[in-house]
Amino acid sequence: IDSGVDYNHPDLAKRIWSNAGEIAGNAIDDDANGFVDDIRCWDLVQNDNDPMDFNNDGTHVAGTIGEIGNNGVGGVGVCWNASIMPLRAASTLGSLTTADQVAAVNYAVANGAKIINASFGGTGGTTGDLMDLAIANANTAGVLVVAAAGNNGTNNDIIQYYPASYNQPNIVSVAATDQIDAKSGFSNYGAASVDIGAPGSNIYSTIPPARVAACFWNFDTGTLQGWTPETYANPGGPIANTTAVTTESAYSPLFSRTDSPGALYPNNR
Repeated sequence: IDSGVDYNHPDLAKRIWSNAGEIAGNAIDDDANGFVDDIRCWDLVQNDNDPMDFNNDGTHVAGTIGEIGNNGVGGVGVCWNASIMPLRAASTLGSLTTADQVAAVNYAVANGAKIINASFGGTGGTTGDLMDLAIANANTAGVLVVAAAGNNGTNNDIIQYYPASYNQPNIVSVAATDQIDAKSGFSNYGAASVDIGAPGSNIYSTIPPARVAACFWNFDTGTLQGWTPETYANPGGPIANTTAVTTESAYSPLFSRTDSPGALYPNNR
């Protein structure tokens, strides 16, 4: 459960879980699990069947877990035969809602996951909340939840960090260690609340390919790079693309974007 996974990555593609109960592209929920065409899992953020990673974290974690070994490509993961079920619950900026976390856990449990990797967290959990109940349900189903202890450098015995700090028997709370097997400086810890340490500093792993912006605007100078105005066909006559950079009602000067040059453009649009 993360920011998605680059399921096309050459060192991950053969490790991506495939939903055998679903027929690709027929727009039917063949296995009646509530998700249409979820061949390679689900994107809870966009609510679609494409859990591609636009943040890098999920792909990096997936590679650490299951990057293909002994193939002469890239590096290797901990488990060369892992089946990765990519559930995108983190946005491009890496934020997660409680609703998406819970939905991701429930999907994983309902669709046969054996281990849930939760490389996220915060201090806002409470006993009996929705995430706690979802993890309890996972425990009933025999699903292990491996949860990050956190990267705040604090003691989880004193300041709880969730989901790692929920009092469920199926949670393994993991601190980060470095190259000399010492606790990484940023890692949370806790004699009673953290179960184990595992390498978490300077890890080589998989990431999605670099994505280059094809077009951009410089809002300090007002210059446009790579944009070509177009005219769109319309039954009542062609409509010109009037998008422009303007100083009109700029939210943070000097310039802002408008789709109606010559008229005020509302802030935050």
